[in-house]
Amino acid sequence: MDQLPDFFQEAFRVAPVGMLVVDGRGVIVDVNRQLERLFGYSREQLLGQPVELLVDGLAESHRSQREAYLARPAPRPMGAGRDLFGRHRDGHRVPVEIGLTPLAAAGTTWVLASVVDLTERKRADEQFRLAIEAAPNGMMLVNEEGTIVLVNQQIEQLFGYTRDELIGRSVDELLPARFRHGHDGSRRSFFAQPRARPMGAGRELFGLRKDGREVPVEIGLSPLQTARGVLVLSSIVDITERRHARELLQASLTETETLLKELHHRAKNNLQLIASLLDLASAAPGPDVLRECRDRINSIALVHEKLYQSGTFAKIELSDYLRTLSEQVTFAWTRPEGAPIDVRIEAEDIFLPLDRAIPCGLVINELLTNAFKHAFPGARGGTVWVRAVREGARLHLSVEDDGVGMAQGVGRAGHIGLELVHALARQLRGELHFGGGRGTHVSLRFEGSAHDDGTS
Repeated sequence: MDQLPDFFQEAFRVAPVGMLVVDGRGVIVDVNRQLERLFGYSREQLLGQPVELLVDGLAESHRSQREAYLARPAPRPMGAGRDLFGRHRDGHRVPVEIGLTPLAAAGTTWVLASVVDLTERKRADEQFRLAIEAAPNGMMLVNEEGTIVLVNQQIEQLFGYTRDELIGRSVDELLPARFRHGHDGSRRSFFAQPRARPMGAGRELFGLRKDGREVPVEIGLSPLQTARGVLVLSSIVDITERRHARELLQASLTETETLLKELHHRAKNNLQLIASLLDLASAAPGPDVLRECRDRINSIALVHEKLYQSGTFAKIELSDYLRTLSEQVTFAWTRPEGAPIDVRIEAEDIFLPLDRAIPCGLVINELLTNAFKHAFPGARGGTVWVRAVREGARLHLSVEDDGVGMAQGVGRAGHIGLELVHALARQLRGELHFGGGRGTHVSLRFEGSAHDDGTS
């Protein structure tokens, strides 16, 4: 070292990184103060010692590497691409970064090694890795060339690859083919002006899994300044569930809008129907005309009540409707002084849309009311059966009682309640039949619809 200029020796002593000089035999010729601190030895303890004293690993391997370097000396980093460790005096390993520079003076070749302690950087890197690993979203670190540098477990799960399969690969391989064209230009644009921002703002983004399936994703980009230059940290979220929920919400909103329009239309029709019922009643006044009009209107209102309770606003469950309707009619027409009249409902699981539920409800209301008024005169009691079953593609409604039977001419035109039943049967394009014998039996058969299948 004495052959080197004084200014070099002074700069060597006060350098902020560890420095040592080794001769061609690998013997330590000189060290600076920072190297003493780094390895825990004094300068006197190191001078004349083989440099392998400070090397963590096989000394023989290091000797061969040193001899190879001296055969072709040139400034370069040592062990490029590998993790290097020195050995402290107390035995613990020290992560280091080493730069090699050949020195020639007075016919002697030495090697100047600068040694940087990477302990803090490694600790920061480890903390960064732990933070990335613990993140709830997929996290991926990519360099300027588009090569994947780091991924977390969420990325493995999202794309179906192991991290060993991903690190070192091009990030373009995780894009569907239709997105790869132009991605290189977008990446260059980001690195030209790196700033935190969402990727592909306003566009739908998809990732490509190992199994070939596409996954809708949302990606945030953040630049990171590192010792290896600027890297981009990508936060990737699988939005499959969110997208599905949005589609369901949109479908629900569309359905609700359609149903509101339909309900408005039906409400208008129902008001017109009520007006027609009132006109019909006024043409044939009688002692019970107002009660009958009230019951008819209540049967319509009950359809809407059941419709809102169903939650679908599109169809009602027929058996539940018939039970509630029968309770209303029974309450309205029961005679305090008479024997009880029992109404029994036998209905399958059938769902009716609004345009069929209202005429069906009016038909049942008329037939039940007629049974209470005419089938059991005086104080007589009995039973009324209301049935609703499917017969293939058709629906069969019937009302039967064990009363006195239908009076002559009641089923013909001229009787206001049964005229209404005939009109409603025509509206349903159904077949209406009246039967006698034991009591009265009225049945209505009409074509079902896509909603009459028992589904809710």
